[in-house]
Amino acid sequence: MPAAFDEEETEAAWKQLESGIAVYSDFLTDPSPATKSEFFLWRRKWQKVSVDDRPKSAVSALDQCGQFLSTKLMLQLLATLPVTTAEAERVFSRMEQAAAAIRAAMEENRLEALLLLQVHRVVTPSVQEVIDKFAATGARRLNLKL
Repeated sequence: MPAAFDEEETEAAWKQLESGIAVYSDFLTDPSPATKSEFFLWRRKWQKVSVDDRPKSAVSALDQCGQFLSTKLMLQLLATLPVTTAEAERVFSRMEQAAAAIRAAMEENRLEALLLLQVHRVVTPSVQEVIDKFAATGARRLNLKL
């Protein structure tokens, strides 16, 4: 038997959603009572479905929107917005580490290259690839013995 949403629970959920709708009202075609009615219909639609069969994420719920245009737009926004800023903070942290290690005596292109190497460690070339590339350029004073 599917778990039912009572009116109080639906009203409480609407109150939580209202602040988000106010922030993103420029994206909605009709951020008025029509959006609230659509939300109540959306909740009623899922009331008939068992908990196991309900979408588990905003992305999976997008496929089920159909005629719920405001709901679809809000789900698209929810699925698009990052949950945290950890990735951006990680890049800045790496930049600080690279700048501290080499100090300010490097040019911008070298700093950029070092950052790319630290952020994208998965695609970092092997030591042998670096030696081979350096040996192939011939730009050195000493001969390399390979």
